[in-house]
Amino acid sequence: MKTKTLLLLALVGASLATACEKALDSTPVMEPSPAREITFGLTVASDSDPDTKATTQVDASNLETIYISAKSGTKYAFQNVVFTKGTDNKWRGGQYWPASDPYYSFAASNVNLNDGESHPSVSVQNTNTDVITAYLSSSTFRQENAFTFRHIFAQVGTVTMKAPAGFTVSNLKLRFRPIQQGKYYLDTNTWNAGDAVNNDVYLFGTESAGVDLEGGVSQTSDDHDLWLLPGSYTLTATYTISKGNYSRSKTASATVNLAQGYNNNIGLNGDAANIPEPNDIQEIIFTVTITPWSDKNVATSFTEKN
Repeated sequence: MKTKTLLLLALVGASLATACEKALDSTPVMEPSPAREITFGLTVASDSDPDTKATTQVDASNLETIYISAKSGTKYAFQNVVFTKGTDNKWRGGQYWPASDPYYSFAASNVNLNDGESHPSVSVQNTNTDVITAYLSSSTFRQENAFTFRHIFAQVGTVTMKAPAGFTVSNLKLRFRPIQQGKYYLDTNTWNAGDAVNNDVYLFGTESAGVDLEGGVSQTSDDHDLWLLPGSYTLTATYTISKGNYSRSKTASATVNLAQGYNNNIGLNGDAANIPEPNDIQEIIFTVTITPWSDKNVATSFTEKN
């Protein structure tokens, strides 16, 4: 009886061991799930004027890699990691969500992000690259998040100048000094601008040759394709303005605000001339008085001759 009991226990033990082994074999290995990988979809906001530029504009068709930093509170979880577009138009960088929600904010750009700064930023030394950025102050945990990228530069397109009616303008030159370096903060959409370039950039005419305009006639330049930091700029015009025997060299200035993310075409206010009439011109004017006819009595006496 004892032998049978031991045999029964052995069989039961073997059955339990086999069941446990099968249960262990059926348990899947816990690897990072693609659903839990940090992925992004995105759009790129187009400029107001989508004409082709000499500097290649970035859009969804040519944006293959982006640099992303993730921040939880005041600390970075990762910085400046390259995310690459896949065939499914999703961007992945081999980063995974933690087990609990870290409440990430994300900063992204098509150029390197600055490391170790409390505010995510990019630095630019020139404007030969169309820089785009995006910022998510909050994200959806364990879900695909979407970026909307914005162009951070302003562009100068065409410039239109018009002489006042009745005047001839000659040797017109329009110049300014753009700012093409600085630091852009993604989370506040603000700039820490550098210094302006140390030479004049001509928007109308050149340093050696100006443009002649007839009175009341406007003329528009070619597209300048000039990229620079957005903000307020002072334009300086030099020219000679003439009417009749009056002719004088003049300097005039104007302030323009060049908007971020736009191709700014500098033009007229309605159809009014933007070259001012000279304030020192004096027309030759006469007053005329005509003395009226009046009567006069002339007394005379005659002398007989024969």
